[in-house]
Amino acid sequence: MFPTDMQAQLMAVMASANGKSRIIEKIFESRNRHAYELNKMGANIEVTNGNEFNVAGVSKLFPADVSAYDLRGGAAMIVAALGCDGLSSISGAEHILRGYENIDKNINSLGGNMYYTQC
Repeated sequence: MFPTDMQAQLMAVMASANGKSRIIEKIFESRNRHAYELNKMGANIEVTNGNEFNVAGVSKLFPADVSAYDLRGGAAMIVAALGCDGLSSISGAEHILRGYENIDKNINSLGGNMYYTQC
């Protein structure tokens, strides 16, 4: 078991890990939109019953235009995008920015390449 608030981010890691993983979300019924966004990046995630996730790791995720529908799902998109070769675009950045102060600067200081623009 692990904290539900880390479920989305851990799913992003599982998406490119060797083997199969399974997550069952028992607290938040509607916390699943990030799985569909990760699939846009080449992940192999099957959602069943709205809250069960079967994750088959793939060798590589690919850049894509994805959306952050909530804070934790947005963090998952960042984790996945950092593992890709190329540029991903994440709409809904306001969800990420309200929960993670200076996330772009922090990620860049660790060697990532993140920036955001306001439209």
